[in-house]
Amino acid sequence: MKLNKKMTALMVGTATLACLSIAEPVKAQEVQNTQTQEVKVEKDADVTPQEYENNVSEFTRLNMAQVKGLISKRDNKEYLLYIGRPSCYYCREFSLALKEFNQLAGRKLLYFDIDKEVTAHDYVFNELGIPGTPFVMRIKNGTIIRAWVGGGVKATELFNFIYA
Repeated sequence: MKLNKKMTALMVGTATLACLSIAEPVKAQEVQNTQTQEVKVEKDADVTPQEYENNVSEFTRLNMAQVKGLISKRDNKEYLLYIGRPSCYYCREFSLALKEFNQLAGRKLLYFDIDKEVTAHDYVFNELGIPGTPFVMRIKNGTIIRAWVGGGVKATELFNFIYA
């Protein structure tokens, strides 16, 4: 009986050591994965409103009266108009591509920030019928030639689409 108790204790001890030796690498792996995920989160950080403002700082800003005037112009000139807002997550995420797009377009991008005026949202979404932001359009004589709604493309892809 004493032998059985000693044998049982030895077996339990060996099994415990075996479990601990297996558990250690798993814990180390979990820590490594956690650290990798933390780095990834930092890398994929959202664009802040301040970063957005920096990205759109070179665009020519228009107020609602200027946008209405631009849309009613019949001067045979083409205009590039970006309608967006810093409160829009997708506008912020797309702002770096828009900054590059503005460079490609010869810095001609006009910007209407619909958060700046109380009635701007109603004007853009109801009167103009724009489905959402960000919205980029090329217009001539009050007619939309090409338009892009949403983000998700690179600056060169947007440029090629708008000028197709």
